[in-house]
Amino acid sequence: MVMDKLPPAELSAVMEYSEQKVFEDGEVLFRQGQFPKGAFLLQSGIVNIAATSKHGQRQVIYFYAPGDWVGFRQLMTGTQLPIEGTAVGRVEALFIPAPAFEELLRTQRLFARNLLEALSFEFSVWVNRMTIFTKLPVRERLAIGLLILRDRFSRVEPPLKYLVCSRTDLADFIGASIETTVRALSSFRDSGWVKSRGKKITILDPEALAEVAKAVL
Repeated sequence: MVMDKLPPAELSAVMEYSEQKVFEDGEVLFRQGQFPKGAFLLQSGIVNIAATSKHGQRQVIYFYAPGDWVGFRQLMTGTQLPIEGTAVGRVEALFIPAPAFEELLRTQRLFARNLLEALSFEFSVWVNRMTIFTKLPVRERLAIGLLILRDRFSRVEPPLKYLVCSRTDLADFIGASIETTVRALSSFRDSGWVKSRGKKITILDPEALAEVAKAVL
């Protein structure tokens, strides 16, 4: 986490510029196509990141968890946001407005370096996810997707015993139709690996899902 690595003086400077923000379930933190107004450091809750193509096709790309920075890449490049961020449940975040963020990048050397490390890690995660998902059948994609979500939601405090994800978002995340996703999820439920009710999905046997994923990786 970027903040954990900062010396007291730099941490104090960052906190001086930060504002506390709260978003309720379904509230949008930032919209695709806008220029970013600032960067968010998630403290609690999950943020769903999605992009919509010019043909109207929506793709859920990732889920950010507490400790993650969100929306900072475009601040560093001065470009429009190619994604939209939406709160999943109640989200609390530190927000650094764009001018202050740019000032911190210029004056706080370790803060800037740690953000570059976070950017490199984020890029690797996204590339690996897209590369793997394009090669796998839906059943295997769903197993990996559920394990990724399990990791994300485990970082919420206190840790949730279930995932919160609609069938639509889950299908968008793994790049499959809702019907195909629901069938694959039903087969996992029939096998006793998961249980689901509405948006809540509980993973009962992560080892079984990992075996499904490992069979094709």
